[in-house]
Amino acid sequence: MNMKSYIPKIIHTVSLPVLKEPLFFTFMYILGTLSITVEPDYPPFYLKLYTDLFLDTYILTTLVVIIPKRARTIVKIAVCIFLYLLTCVDFFCLNRLGTNITPTIVGLIFETNKNEATDFLNSYINTDIFQSNIIVVICLAVLHLFAFAYTKDKSIVSDKIGWPVRFLILLSLIVSIIVTIPNKKRLFVIFSQESTESTELLFANDYWNGKILYQPTYRLFFALQQIWLANKQIQELKQNSQNISSLITGLDHSPENIVLIIGESYNKHHSQLYGYPLPTTPKQMERQQYGELFVFTDAISPSNLTSEVFKDVLSMNDVSRNEPWYEKPLFTQYFKSSGYNVVFITNQYVPSVQNSVFDFSGGAILNDKEISQSQFTHRNTKSHDLDEDLIIDYDSLRCYSTKNNLFIFHLLGQHVAYKQRFPNHFSHFGNKDYNRPQLTTDEIEIVKDYDNATYYNDYVINQIISLFEQEEAIVIYLSDHGEECFDEINTFGRLHGEINSFIAKNEFEIPLWIWCSTNYITRHEQIVDNIKTSLSKPITSDDLGHLLLYLGGIKCRDYKDTKKPILPQYDTRQKRLIKKYFDYDSIIHNKHE
Repeated sequence: MNMKSYIPKIIHTVSLPVLKEPLFFTFMYILGTLSITVEPDYPPFYLKLYTDLFLDTYILTTLVVIIPKRARTIVKIAVCIFLYLLTCVDFFCLNRLGTNITPTIVGLIFETNKNEATDFLNSYINTDIFQSNIIVVICLAVLHLFAFAYTKDKSIVSDKIGWPVRFLILLSLIVSIIVTIPNKKRLFVIFSQESTESTELLFANDYWNGKILYQPTYRLFFALQQIWLANKQIQELKQNSQNISSLITGLDHSPENIVLIIGESYNKHHSQLYGYPLPTTPKQMERQQYGELFVFTDAISPSNLTSEVFKDVLSMNDVSRNEPWYEKPLFTQYFKSSGYNVVFITNQYVPSVQNSVFDFSGGAILNDKEISQSQFTHRNTKSHDLDEDLIIDYDSLRCYSTKNNLFIFHLLGQHVAYKQRFPNHFSHFGNKDYNRPQLTTDEIEIVKDYDNATYYNDYVINQIISLFEQEEAIVIYLSDHGEECFDEINTFGRLHGEINSFIAKNEFEIPLWIWCSTNYITRHEQIVDNIKTSLSKPITSDDLGHLLLYLGGIKCRDYKDTKKPILPQYDTRQKRLIKKYFDYDSIIHNKHE
């Protein structure tokens, strides 16, 4: 038999699923089209998604067709009910909560009891729903039901349907396969990830910012996968932090207040403290000149992703030895178990249905109820547009203060978009302050907004310090990571590919300083002297937990003198790894050779 005789058979076979179940195929394709058209981030004529949808609908229809005829009707009904309801839920989330189905939303559903679910539905379900996209899905479902009932015992498509139609189905399938192969490969890679960290790194790369999870089904399965991956690590952390009080070997509560301020996306080379020519940090400069603020000159972060930094900073793990963050208890758990009042005031990691994969990954160790209770005595419950409003949260929580407190402030800092990080009256710098002809007007605007955000950040930090001036307090400030802002590289934000010396400098070097109140300096002269003699040491922020435990007078199983930067025993020769694999000092050293 020659090839010509095979062609009609191939065309007939390929077109058979659509011809056997044309009603199912058509309505499922229309339903998928609705999900594409209502998504605000998708261009209405982003044709690649429609070819993607054709392939997905064809595969689904084929799976239905291969089911024996007796069971096929039941399966079709079950599939249709599931997909129509899932699309309604996705549209409901988009209309009411401002986001599609996310890991955080699905996680909250699992945690919600009957009464909470009833209260939620009563709050959000009302007649406005019938003015939303959900009514379109309901109408489509009703139309599908009537069409199914009308054609139940009838053949919709004749077996003698024309070859042009069959050929069109084959051609559409071939085009869909060719066009969507890259997306399907990426989809396979996403669902092959073994940790939330690796998934987050994929989504941080621009290559992965395509419309891969373009349907509610993909978003649901992705959410379930991320919850499962996060839960594995969380369960290990819970196991490893059981009976934590038995791991504490010594306790000498001191001082009254330890304050940790964690900034965001702070390029230290845009700080006046580190030699930037514009006065972006006048308040910090003033405190340094008074001899109460001590600046470390060689600190780095192990990552340029906030969630990874939080895991490494909170954990007692050793990044230089590639120890997983969940294998040891968190320093916050040690503090709370030692009797400290631990207060977490964050402008990012409050539980929110709008959390992205990045927020979910980092928030997993902060928002899990059991882990949160084991770390924090109190915490705020909502975020703000501006960081200064965190002080209002502090004021509301201050009534719980005890003799010994650990306050953790987590700022939005200089997170993109920079212009939204400061109020208009903090527009201190203008275009006239920048003589950089190599930059366009729009690029100058971005740099200016970043510097104004840094200037406002200086104000916020100073306000936080002011809360503790009259008390015995030590304040540690550091940023989670750095940021590109048109310095050596003509871009802004962060890059997630290969690391060169410019990226290492701007994205992994971080500002780190310690401020001490007058009362603290008087009562802890030796510690202050140790700080002064340690300012040039090479530091990595994952050692922070050891430093804080030392300052808090807490000795425990995971406590190491060689990991505390202000002690003589500190290991200045340890490898400072960034992104788990790259030796920061080697990268910077090679730059100068």
